[in-house]
Formats: sequence, structure tokens, C-alpha cells
Amino acid sequence: MVNLGDIPELTDRDQLVLAAAAVGYRIKNWENDVPTIIDQDGNERVWRPHQDDGDSRRLQVELAINILFNYDQNLIAVESPQCGVNRLNVNLVDEAEGGQDPYALSRSLTLLCAAAIAGDSFKQGMELNDDEL
Repeated sequence: MVNLGDIPELTDRDQLVLAAAAVGYRIKNWENDVPTIIDQDGNERVWRPHQDDGDSRRLQVELAINILFNYDQNLIAVESPQCGVNRLNVNLVDEAEGGQDPYALSRSLTLLCAAAIAGDSFKQGMELNDDEL
């Protein structure tokens, strides 16, 4: 099992590379820190799960990532038991920021969880192509 709180800090680009690998996408190129991917069907498109709710949701469904909101306790949680990722709880209220956007936080946690899934696979023998970084 992977504990999200234990993984090292990754850049947005690192997370995107790992998340793409987790769902079988190949990164063709980058423009302004946004990858163009080739999906499993050979289709080429811009992929922004860190910015786009639709891309994030497709990633979430593909990897069985659960996003759970508990507004009574101001928590959001992410987990993927089917992929071996334990639950991570995050506080929705950051007093310095006046609160966090739950949609942006949901996208960020989905991407982090997907990266953790792929990262765990790489530890177990998968290889990442240098040209994807």
C-alpha cells in the first residue's frame, strides 16, 4: 500500500508524467507546462488534469480514485484502494488563504494519487522514458 503523505514532493510536471504513465498515455510534447498526450487509442490531445475538471474526472474514473468530501469537518480525502493507495485527509480550511477551492484541491489530489500509483509501479519494475521528462 502507498501512503500519499509519505511520498516525496513532486513538481507538477513530475506528477503529470507519472499520472500519464498510470493510465497508459504517452507524452508527445510539452507547451507551457501542459503536455500533449497520445492516448491508448492513438488519439493526440492536450491533457490538463491539473487544470481541467473533465480530464481530472477521466483520470479519477480510470484509476478508481475516490474523492470524499466531509464539509462538517472541513475535510477532503483521496484514496484508491483498488490501486493500493491509502486514504489521505486534507483540511479544506486554510486560515491564511481564507479557505481552499474544493475543485482545485480535488484536481490536485487526483493528480497526486495517480502519480503515486504510477510511482509505486515504477518501484516494482516499470521504466519511465527519459524523453517524457
